[in-house]
Amino acid sequence: MKILDHTVSKSFLACLLFSFVLAALNFAFFVRTLDYQTISYDDRRLTYELEEAYNSKGIIKTIFTNAVFLNSKHAYYRPILPFSFFLDNMLGNGRTSMHISHLTNVMLHIACVLLLFIFCLKYCFGAFESFLIALIFSVSSFSAYSVAWLAGRNDLLLFLFTFLSFICFIACNENSGYKKTALFLLHFVFFFLAFLSKETAVIIPAACMVFGCLKKYKFDFKALIIWVCITAIFFFLRKNTGIGGSVFKYLFTPFVLKDNLYMIADFFSNAFMLSRDEIFPYIIKTPVLIAGYLAIVITAIAGRFSKNKKEALFFLGLALVFLLPNFLINRVHFQGNRMYMPFAFLIISVFYIVLSFARTSKQKAVLTAAAFIFITMSALRTNARMGVFYDDVSFFGNAVAQTPSAASLFALGEAFVRRGDYEKAAVKFEEIEMTGQSWQGLAINLASVNIHLGKYEKAGQIYEKYSHLFAHDKDYYEMLIFCYSKSGNLGKAGEYEARLKELDLAAEKK
Repeated sequence: MKILDHTVSKSFLACLLFSFVLAALNFAFFVRTLDYQTISYDDRRLTYELEEAYNSKGIIKTIFTNAVFLNSKHAYYRPILPFSFFLDNMLGNGRTSMHISHLTNVMLHIACVLLLFIFCLKYCFGAFESFLIALIFSVSSFSAYSVAWLAGRNDLLLFLFTFLSFICFIACNENSGYKKTALFLLHFVFFFLAFLSKETAVIIPAACMVFGCLKKYKFDFKALIIWVCITAIFFFLRKNTGIGGSVFKYLFTPFVLKDNLYMIADFFSNAFMLSRDEIFPYIIKTPVLIAGYLAIVITAIAGRFSKNKKEALFFLGLALVFLLPNFLINRVHFQGNRMYMPFAFLIISVFYIVLSFARTSKQKAVLTAAAFIFITMSALRTNARMGVFYDDVSFFGNAVAQTPSAASLFALGEAFVRRGDYEKAAVKFEEIEMTGQSWQGLAINLASVNIHLGKYEKAGQIYEKYSHLFAHDKDYYEMLIFCYSKSGNLGKAGEYEARLKELDLAAEKK
Protein backbone atom coordinates (compact mmCIF):
# COMPACT_ATOMS: atom_id res chain seq x y z
CA MET A 1 0.00 0.00 0.00
CA LYS A 2 1.39 3.41 -0.97
CA ILE A 3 0.73 6.64 0.85
CA LEU A 4 0.80 8.73 -2.33
CA ASP A 5 0.51 7.93 -6.02
CA HIS A 6 3.97 8.02 -7.54
CA THR A 7 4.70 10.35 -10.44
CA VAL A 8 8.16 9.12 -11.38
CA SER A 9 9.17 5.62 -12.42
CA LYS A 10 10.86 3.63 -9.70
CA SER A 11 13.07 1.46 -11.90
CA PHE A 12 15.88 -0.35 -10.14
CA LEU A 13 18.50 1.45 -12.23
CA ALA A 14 17.11 4.91 -11.41
CA CYS A 15 16.97 4.12 -7.68
CA LEU A 16 20.49 2.72 -7.73
CA LEU A 17 21.76 5.83 -9.52
CA PHE A 18 20.06 8.19 -7.05
CA SER A 19 21.49 6.17 -4.12
CA PHE A 20 25.00 6.33 -5.56
CA VAL A 21 24.75 10.09 -6.18
CA LEU A 22 23.51 10.71 -2.62
CA ALA A 23 26.29 8.61 -1.07
CA ALA A 24 29.03 10.13 -3.25
CA LEU A 25 27.88 13.73 -2.82
CA ASN A 26 27.63 13.41 0.95
CA PHE A 27 31.03 11.78 1.29
CA ALA A 28 32.59 14.51 -0.85
CA PHE A 29 30.73 17.21 1.07
CA PHE A 30 31.73 16.01 4.56
CA VAL A 31 35.12 14.41 3.87
CA ARG A 32 36.99 17.46 5.18
CA THR A 33 35.60 16.79 8.67
CA LEU A 34 37.96 13.78 8.89
CA ASP A 35 40.72 16.27 9.85
CA TYR A 36 38.58 17.97 12.51
CA GLN A 37 39.25 17.85 16.25
CA THR A 38 36.98 18.02 19.30
CA ILE A 39 35.02 21.15 20.20
CA SER A 40 33.40 20.50 23.58
CA TYR A 41 33.56 18.64 26.86
CA ASP A 42 31.20 15.97 25.49
CA ASP A 43 33.27 14.82 22.53
CA ARG A 44 36.58 15.12 24.41
CA ARG A 45 35.18 12.88 27.14
CA LEU A 46 33.85 10.32 24.65
CA THR A 47 37.20 10.10 22.86
CA TYR A 48 40.48 11.09 24.55
CA GLU A 49 39.38 11.01 28.19
CA LEU A 50 37.82 7.54 27.92
CA GLU A 51 40.63 6.01 25.88
CA GLU A 52 42.04 4.13 28.88
CA ALA A 53 38.56 2.95 29.93
CA TYR A 54 37.88 1.57 26.44
CA ASN A 55 40.94 -0.66 26.82
CA SER A 56 40.03 -1.92 30.28
CA LYS A 57 38.64 -5.32 31.20
CA GLY A 58 34.86 -5.61 31.30
CA ILE A 59 34.36 -2.40 29.35
CA ILE A 60 31.18 -3.57 27.59
CA LYS A 61 29.52 -4.26 30.94
CA THR A 62 30.75 -0.88 32.19
CA ILE A 63 29.23 0.87 29.17
CA PHE A 64 25.81 -0.70 29.63
CA THR A 65 25.67 -0.23 33.39
CA ASN A 66 26.76 3.40 33.60
CA ALA A 67 25.69 6.84 32.45
CA VAL A 68 26.86 8.10 29.07
CA PHE A 69 30.33 9.19 30.26
CA LEU A 70 30.81 5.94 32.21
CA ASN A 71 32.41 7.11 35.45
CA SER A 72 30.27 10.17 36.08
CA LYS A 73 26.70 10.69 37.27
CA HIS A 74 25.66 12.32 34.04
CA ALA A 75 21.96 12.77 33.45
CA TYR A 76 21.80 10.55 30.37
CA TYR A 77 21.77 6.80 29.91
CA ARG A 78 22.79 6.34 26.27
CA PRO A 79 25.06 3.26 26.14
CA ILE A 80 24.98 2.90 22.34
CA LEU A 81 26.84 6.22 22.04
CA PRO A 82 29.95 5.29 24.12
CA PHE A 83 29.75 1.75 22.66
CA SER A 84 30.15 3.23 19.17
CA PHE A 85 33.24 5.15 20.33
CA PHE A 86 34.56 1.94 21.92
CA LEU A 87 34.30 0.35 18.44
CA ASP A 88 36.18 3.35 17.00
CA ASN A 89 38.86 2.77 19.62
CA MET A 90 39.13 -0.89 18.59
CA LEU A 91 39.55 0.12 14.93
CA GLY A 92 42.32 2.48 16.08
CA ASN A 93 44.19 -0.40 17.80
CA GLY A 94 43.28 0.84 21.25
CA ARG A 95 44.06 4.49 20.51
CA THR A 96 41.78 7.44 19.91
CA SER A 97 41.79 8.45 16.26
CA MET A 98 39.96 11.59 15.19
CA HIS A 99 40.02 10.34 11.59
CA ILE A 100 38.23 7.11 12.50
CA SER A 101 35.70 8.79 14.77
CA HIS A 102 34.85 11.46 12.21
CA LEU A 103 34.71 8.86 9.42
CA THR A 104 32.19 6.90 11.51
CA ASN A 105 30.01 10.02 11.78
CA VAL A 106 30.19 10.60 8.02
CA MET A 107 29.28 6.99 7.22
CA LEU A 108 26.40 7.00 9.71
CA HIS A 109 25.10 10.20 8.10
CA ILE A 110 25.27 8.62 4.64
CA ALA A 111 23.38 5.60 5.99
CA CYS A 112 20.69 7.94 7.40
CA VAL A 113 20.39 9.82 4.09
CA LEU A 114 20.00 6.56 2.15
CA LEU A 115 17.48 5.25 4.67
CA LEU A 116 15.41 8.44 4.31
CA PHE A 117 15.54 8.02 0.52
CA ILE A 118 14.41 4.38 0.79
CA PHE A 119 11.62 5.24 3.23
CA CYS A 120 10.23 8.02 1.02
CA LEU A 121 10.64 5.90 -2.10
CA LYS A 122 8.85 2.88 -0.65
CA TYR A 123 6.06 4.56 1.26
CA CYS A 124 5.66 8.19 0.22
CA PHE A 125 6.82 9.50 -3.15
CA GLY A 126 8.40 8.72 -6.49
CA ALA A 127 12.14 8.28 -7.00
CA PHE A 128 12.91 11.87 -8.01
CA GLU A 129 10.86 13.44 -5.18
CA SER A 130 12.50 11.04 -2.68
CA PHE A 131 15.91 12.00 -4.05
CA LEU A 132 15.17 15.71 -3.57
CA ILE A 133 14.01 15.14 0.01
CA ALA A 134 17.17 13.19 0.87
CA LEU A 135 19.35 15.81 -0.82
CA ILE A 136 17.74 18.74 1.04
CA PHE A 137 18.13 16.84 4.30
CA SER A 138 21.72 15.80 3.66
CA VAL A 139 23.24 19.26 3.16
CA SER A 140 21.31 21.16 5.84
CA SER A 141 23.11 22.97 8.65
CA PHE A 142 21.45 20.53 11.06
CA SER A 143 23.45 17.76 9.40
CA ALA A 144 26.66 19.74 9.98
CA TYR A 145 26.00 19.70 13.73
CA SER A 146 25.43 15.93 13.74
CA VAL A 147 28.32 15.01 11.43
CA ALA A 148 31.10 17.50 12.28
CA TRP A 149 30.46 17.43 16.05
CA LEU A 150 31.38 13.96 17.33
CA ALA A 151 28.94 14.09 20.25
CA GLY A 152 26.15 14.74 17.72
CA ARG A 153 26.45 11.06 16.81
CA ASN A 154 23.65 10.13 19.19
CA ASP A 155 21.20 11.84 16.83
CA LEU A 156 22.61 9.92 13.87
CA LEU A 157 22.09 6.68 15.81
CA LEU A 158 18.62 7.77 16.93
CA PHE A 159 17.64 8.56 13.32
CA LEU A 160 18.97 5.24 12.04
CA PHE A 161 17.20 3.04 14.58
CA THR A 162 13.99 5.12 14.64
CA PHE A 163 13.51 4.92 10.88
CA LEU A 164 14.39 1.20 10.84
CA SER A 165 11.86 0.65 13.62
CA PHE A 166 9.19 2.67 11.79
CA ILE A 167 9.84 0.90 8.46
CA CYS A 168 9.56 -2.49 10.17
CA PHE A 169 6.30 -1.40 11.82
CA ILE A 170 4.75 -0.40 8.47
CA ALA A 171 6.08 -3.48 6.66
CA CYS A 172 4.86 -5.73 9.47
CA ASN A 173 1.32 -4.42 9.00
CA GLU A 174 1.51 -4.90 5.23
CA ASN A 175 2.76 -8.50 5.30
CA SER A 176 1.61 -11.82 6.69
CA GLY A 177 3.04 -15.13 7.84
CA TYR A 178 6.67 -15.51 8.82
CA LYS A 179 7.59 -12.13 7.27
CA LYS A 180 5.11 -10.39 9.54
CA THR A 181 6.54 -12.15 12.61
CA ALA A 182 10.14 -11.35 11.67
CA LEU A 183 9.34 -7.69 10.99
CA PHE A 184 7.31 -7.51 14.22
CA LEU A 185 10.35 -8.65 16.23
CA LEU A 186 12.78 -6.42 14.29
CA HIS A 187 10.58 -3.40 15.01
CA PHE A 188 11.05 -3.90 18.76
CA VAL A 189 14.78 -4.63 18.43
CA PHE A 190 15.30 -1.33 16.60
CA PHE A 191 12.98 0.48 19.04
CA PHE A 192 15.11 -0.70 21.97
CA LEU A 193 18.34 0.28 20.19
CA ALA A 194 16.86 3.72 19.46
CA PHE A 195 15.97 4.03 23.15
CA LEU A 196 19.54 3.11 24.13
CA SER A 197 20.79 5.81 21.75
CA LYS A 198 18.63 8.67 23.03
CA GLU A 199 15.61 8.99 25.31
CA THR A 200 13.64 10.76 22.57
CA ALA A 201 12.80 7.29 21.24
CA VAL A 202 10.06 7.13 23.90
CA ILE A 203 7.87 8.84 21.27
CA ILE A 204 8.15 5.98 18.73
CA PRO A 205 5.20 3.90 20.07
CA ALA A 206 2.85 6.91 20.02
CA ALA A 207 3.98 7.77 16.47
CA CYS A 208 3.35 4.19 15.35
CA MET A 209 -0.10 4.09 16.95
CA VAL A 210 -1.17 7.37 15.34
CA PHE A 211 0.14 6.22 11.97
CA GLY A 212 -1.66 2.90 12.45
CA CYS A 213 -4.92 4.76 13.04
CA LEU A 214 -4.38 6.86 9.90
CA LYS A 215 -3.80 3.76 7.78
CA LYS A 216 -6.49 1.74 9.61
CA TYR A 217 -4.11 -0.96 10.74
CA LYS A 218 -5.54 -3.51 13.14
CA PHE A 219 -4.56 -2.56 16.68
CA ASP A 220 -2.31 -5.16 18.32
CA PHE A 221 -2.41 -5.29 22.12
CA LYS A 222 0.72 -7.45 22.10
CA ALA A 223 2.61 -4.55 20.56
CA LEU A 224 1.36 -2.19 23.26
CA ILE A 225 2.46 -4.59 26.01
CA ILE A 226 5.93 -5.01 24.48
CA TRP A 227 6.33 -1.21 24.03
CA VAL A 228 5.47 -0.72 27.71
CA CYS A 229 7.86 -3.49 28.77
CA ILE A 230 10.77 -2.11 26.72
CA THR A 231 10.17 1.38 28.11
CA ALA A 232 10.08 -0.03 31.65
CA ILE A 233 13.32 -1.97 31.03
CA PHE A 234 15.04 1.18 29.77
CA PHE A 235 14.08 3.25 32.82
CA PHE A 236 15.01 0.36 35.11
CA LEU A 237 18.48 0.22 33.53
CA ARG A 238 18.72 4.00 33.74
CA LYS A 239 17.84 4.00 37.44
CA ASN A 240 20.40 1.27 38.17
CA THR A 241 23.19 3.46 36.80
CA GLY A 242 22.64 5.81 39.74
CA ILE A 243 21.25 8.64 37.62
CA GLY A 244 18.98 10.66 39.86
CA GLY A 245 16.93 13.81 39.84
CA SER A 246 13.67 14.70 38.21
CA VAL A 247 13.56 14.76 34.42
CA PHE A 248 10.98 17.55 34.65
CA LYS A 249 13.02 20.07 36.66
CA TYR A 250 13.89 22.28 33.66
CA LEU A 251 10.32 22.23 32.36
CA PHE A 252 9.32 24.49 35.24
CA THR A 253 12.44 26.69 35.24
CA PRO A 254 11.41 29.99 33.61
CA PHE A 255 14.72 31.00 32.00
CA VAL A 256 15.30 27.48 30.62
CA LEU A 257 11.73 27.30 29.31
CA LYS A 258 12.24 30.69 27.63
CA ASP A 259 15.42 29.48 25.89
CA ASN A 260 13.78 26.25 24.77
CA LEU A 261 10.73 28.06 23.36
CA TYR A 262 13.14 30.26 21.43
CA MET A 263 15.01 27.13 20.33
CA ILE A 264 11.90 25.85 18.51
CA ALA A 265 11.56 29.17 16.67
CA ASP A 266 15.31 29.16 15.95
CA PHE A 267 15.13 25.68 14.44
CA PHE A 268 12.17 26.42 12.18
CA SER A 269 13.60 29.78 11.14
CA ASN A 270 16.77 27.96 10.11
CA ALA A 271 14.83 25.22 8.35
CA PHE A 272 12.76 27.53 6.13
CA MET A 273 14.62 30.82 5.94
CA LEU A 274 18.19 29.54 6.32
CA SER A 275 18.67 32.15 9.03
CA ARG A 276 21.87 32.43 11.01
CA ASP A 277 21.88 30.08 13.98
CA GLU A 278 22.97 31.50 17.33
CA ILE A 279 25.47 29.29 19.18
CA PHE A 280 24.62 30.96 22.49
CA PRO A 281 20.90 31.76 22.77
CA TYR A 282 21.00 34.30 25.58
CA ILE A 283 19.87 37.17 23.35
CA ILE A 284 16.40 36.47 21.95
CA LYS A 285 15.95 38.08 18.56
CA THR A 286 12.34 39.04 17.84
CA PRO A 287 12.57 38.52 14.03
CA VAL A 288 13.81 34.94 14.55
CA LEU A 289 11.10 34.28 17.14
CA ILE A 290 8.35 35.58 14.85
CA ALA A 291 9.73 33.89 11.72
CA GLY A 292 10.06 30.51 13.43
CA TYR A 293 6.54 30.31 14.85
CA LEU A 294 5.06 31.89 11.73
CA ALA A 295 6.66 29.10 9.67
CA ILE A 296 5.01 26.49 11.92
CA VAL A 297 1.57 28.14 11.65
CA ILE A 298 1.76 28.59 7.86
CA THR A 299 2.88 24.98 7.36
CA ALA A 300 0.06 23.72 9.57
CA ILE A 301 -2.57 25.80 7.71
CA ALA A 302 -1.24 24.74 4.31
CA GLY A 303 -1.21 21.12 5.46
CA ARG A 304 -4.79 21.40 6.66
CA PHE A 305 -5.99 22.50 3.21
CA SER A 306 -3.76 20.22 1.13
CA LYS A 307 -4.99 17.15 -0.70
CA ASN A 308 -2.70 15.04 1.48
CA LYS A 309 -3.92 16.58 4.73
CA LYS A 310 -3.51 13.54 6.97
CA GLU A 311 0.02 12.72 5.88
CA ALA A 312 1.18 16.36 5.83
CA LEU A 313 -0.08 17.05 9.35
CA PHE A 314 1.17 13.69 10.65
CA PHE A 315 4.78 14.33 9.59
CA LEU A 316 4.64 17.98 10.73
CA GLY A 317 3.39 16.66 14.07
CA LEU A 318 6.32 14.23 14.23
CA ALA A 319 8.77 17.08 13.60
CA LEU A 320 7.31 19.01 16.54
CA VAL A 321 6.76 16.05 18.88
CA PHE A 322 10.33 14.77 18.47
CA LEU A 323 11.52 18.22 19.63
CA LEU A 324 9.41 18.16 22.82
CA PRO A 325 11.93 16.17 24.94
CA ASN A 326 14.31 19.12 24.51
CA PHE A 327 12.13 20.99 27.01
CA LEU A 328 13.38 18.58 29.68
CA ILE A 329 16.99 19.76 29.35
CA ASN A 330 18.90 23.01 29.66
CA ARG A 331 19.93 24.39 26.29
CA VAL A 332 23.61 25.27 26.73
CA HIS A 333 24.06 26.49 23.16
CA PHE A 334 22.49 26.05 19.75
CA GLN A 335 22.66 22.33 19.03
CA GLY A 336 21.35 21.78 15.53
CA ASN A 337 21.82 18.03 15.93
CA ARG A 338 18.58 18.03 17.95
CA MET A 339 16.74 19.06 14.77
CA TYR A 340 18.45 16.35 12.67
CA MET A 341 15.60 13.83 12.63
CA PRO A 342 12.72 16.34 13.06
CA PHE A 343 14.00 18.13 9.95
CA ALA A 344 13.57 14.94 7.91
CA PHE A 345 9.93 14.71 9.02
CA LEU A 346 9.44 18.41 8.26
CA ILE A 347 10.71 18.03 4.69
CA ILE A 348 8.36 15.08 4.09
CA SER A 349 5.45 17.16 5.40
CA VAL A 350 6.33 20.12 3.13
CA PHE A 351 6.60 17.86 0.09
CA TYR A 352 3.15 16.41 0.78
CA ILE A 353 1.82 19.96 0.86
CA VAL A 354 3.55 21.44 -2.20
CA LEU A 355 3.01 18.38 -4.41
CA SER A 356 -0.71 18.45 -3.70
CA PHE A 357 -0.89 22.03 -5.02
CA ALA A 358 1.40 21.43 -8.03
CA ARG A 359 -0.92 19.88 -10.60
CA THR A 360 0.53 20.93 -13.95
CA SER A 361 3.91 20.12 -15.48
CA LYS A 362 4.84 23.80 -15.44
CA GLN A 363 4.06 24.10 -11.71
CA LYS A 364 6.13 20.98 -10.99
CA ALA A 365 9.03 22.36 -13.02
CA VAL A 366 8.94 25.61 -11.02
CA LEU A 367 8.89 23.68 -7.75
CA THR A 368 11.81 21.52 -8.90
CA ALA A 369 13.82 24.64 -9.79
CA ALA A 370 12.95 26.19 -6.42
CA ALA A 371 14.07 23.00 -4.66
CA PHE A 372 17.47 23.03 -6.39
CA ILE A 373 17.95 26.73 -5.60
CA PHE A 374 17.16 26.00 -1.94
CA ILE A 375 19.54 23.01 -1.97
CA THR A 376 22.34 25.13 -3.46
CA MET A 377 21.87 27.96 -0.94
CA SER A 378 21.65 25.48 1.93
CA ALA A 379 24.80 23.62 0.79
CA LEU A 380 26.78 26.87 0.47
CA ARG A 381 25.65 28.00 3.91
CA THR A 382 26.39 24.62 5.50
CA ASN A 383 29.79 24.42 3.81
CA ALA A 384 30.70 27.80 5.29
CA ARG A 385 29.25 26.78 8.63
CA MET A 386 31.28 23.57 8.83
CA GLY A 387 34.52 25.49 9.28
CA VAL A 388 33.24 26.55 12.70
CA PHE A 389 33.49 22.93 13.87
CA TYR A 390 37.20 22.47 13.17
CA ASP A 391 38.14 22.69 16.86
CA ASP A 392 37.03 24.35 20.10
CA VAL A 393 38.82 27.64 19.31
CA SER A 394 37.06 28.02 15.95
CA PHE A 395 33.70 27.02 17.45
CA PHE A 396 33.72 29.33 20.45
CA GLY A 397 35.53 32.04 18.48
CA ASN A 398 32.49 32.11 16.22
CA ALA A 399 30.24 32.23 19.29
CA VAL A 400 32.12 35.31 20.57
CA ALA A 401 31.84 36.94 17.13
CA GLN A 402 28.06 36.38 17.24
CA THR A 403 27.37 37.10 20.89
CA PRO A 404 30.34 38.32 23.00
CA SER A 405 28.77 37.28 26.31
CA ALA A 406 30.57 36.14 29.46
CA ALA A 407 29.64 32.52 28.65
CA SER A 408 31.08 32.58 25.12
CA LEU A 409 34.23 34.48 26.20
CA PHE A 410 34.84 32.04 29.06
CA ALA A 411 34.39 29.04 26.73
CA LEU A 412 36.86 30.57 24.24
CA GLY A 413 39.32 31.33 27.05
CA GLU A 414 39.19 27.69 28.18
CA ALA A 415 39.73 26.60 24.57
CA PHE A 416 42.91 28.71 24.40
CA VAL A 417 44.05 27.15 27.70
CA ARG A 418 43.66 23.65 26.24
CA ARG A 419 45.69 24.78 23.23
CA GLY A 420 48.38 26.19 25.53
CA ASP A 421 47.91 29.74 24.27
CA TYR A 422 47.84 31.38 27.72
CA GLU A 423 48.30 34.95 26.46
CA LYS A 424 45.07 34.81 24.42
CA ALA A 425 43.28 32.97 27.23
CA ALA A 426 44.24 35.73 29.68
CA VAL A 427 42.89 38.38 27.27
CA LYS A 428 39.48 36.65 27.08
CA PHE A 429 39.22 36.16 30.84
CA GLU A 430 40.18 39.81 31.42
CA GLU A 431 37.48 40.92 28.95
CA ILE A 432 34.94 39.23 31.21
CA GLU A 433 36.52 40.84 34.24
CA MET A 434 36.07 44.26 32.67
CA THR A 435 32.30 43.71 32.51
CA GLY A 436 32.26 43.47 36.32
CA GLN A 437 31.25 39.81 36.37
CA SER A 438 33.10 37.33 38.56
CA TRP A 439 32.81 33.77 39.78
CA GLN A 440 35.21 31.26 41.26
CA GLY A 441 35.89 29.41 37.98
CA LEU A 442 36.84 32.66 36.29
CA ALA A 443 39.17 33.66 39.12
CA ILE A 444 40.87 30.24 39.15
CA ASN A 445 41.38 30.25 35.37
CA LEU A 446 42.65 33.83 35.36
CA ALA A 447 45.15 33.09 38.13
CA SER A 448 46.18 29.82 36.46
CA VAL A 449 47.00 31.38 33.07
CA ASN A 450 49.09 34.05 34.80
CA ILE A 451 51.00 31.33 36.64
CA HIS A 452 51.65 29.59 33.29
CA LEU A 453 52.89 32.93 31.93
CA GLY A 454 55.23 33.32 34.91
CA LYS A 455 53.26 36.28 36.29
CA TYR A 456 53.15 34.96 39.86
CA GLU A 457 52.66 38.33 41.54
CA LYS A 458 49.60 39.03 39.38
CA ALA A 459 48.22 35.55 40.07
CA GLY A 460 48.51 36.19 43.81
CA GLN A 461 46.76 39.54 43.44
CA ILE A 462 43.89 37.82 41.61
CA TYR A 463 43.42 35.38 44.49
CA GLU A 464 43.41 38.31 46.90
CA LYS A 465 41.02 40.35 44.75
CA TYR A 466 38.49 37.53 44.65
CA SER A 467 39.07 36.23 48.17
CA HIS A 468 35.32 36.43 48.82
CA LEU A 469 34.80 33.65 46.25
CA PHE A 470 37.05 31.17 48.06
CA ALA A 471 36.94 29.29 51.32
CA HIS A 472 39.90 30.55 53.35
CA ASP A 473 41.31 27.09 53.88
CA LYS A 474 44.68 25.39 53.57
CA ASP A 475 44.53 25.12 49.76
CA TYR A 476 43.77 28.83 49.39
CA TYR A 477 46.64 29.99 51.61
CA GLU A 478 49.09 27.50 50.08
CA MET A 479 48.31 28.87 46.63
CA LEU A 480 48.95 32.44 47.82
CA ILE A 481 52.20 31.38 49.48
CA PHE A 482 53.27 29.64 46.24
CA CYS A 483 52.48 32.69 44.07
CA TYR A 484 54.24 35.23 46.26
CA SER A 485 57.23 32.98 46.97
CA LYS A 486 57.77 32.45 43.23
CA SER A 487 57.44 36.18 42.57
CA GLY A 488 60.04 36.97 45.24
CA ASN A 489 57.58 38.86 47.44
CA LEU A 490 58.67 37.12 50.64
CA GLY A 491 56.82 39.62 52.85
CA LYS A 492 53.47 38.63 51.40
CA ALA A 493 54.43 34.95 51.41
CA GLY A 494 55.36 35.20 55.10
CA GLU A 495 52.05 36.93 55.90
CA TYR A 496 50.07 34.04 54.45
CA GLU A 497 52.35 31.44 56.06
CA ALA A 498 51.46 33.00 59.42
CA ARG A 499 47.75 32.79 58.59
CA LEU A 500 48.15 29.16 57.56
CA LYS A 501 49.81 28.37 60.89
CA GLU A 502 46.90 30.04 62.74
CA LEU A 503 44.52 27.90 60.70
CA ASP A 504 46.47 24.74 61.58
CA LEU A 505 46.50 25.62 65.30
CA ALA A 506 42.76 26.27 65.25
CA ALA A 507 42.22 22.88 63.61
CA GLU A 508 44.36 21.15 66.26
CA LYS A 509 42.36 22.73 69.08
CA LYS A 510 39.11 21.41 67.54
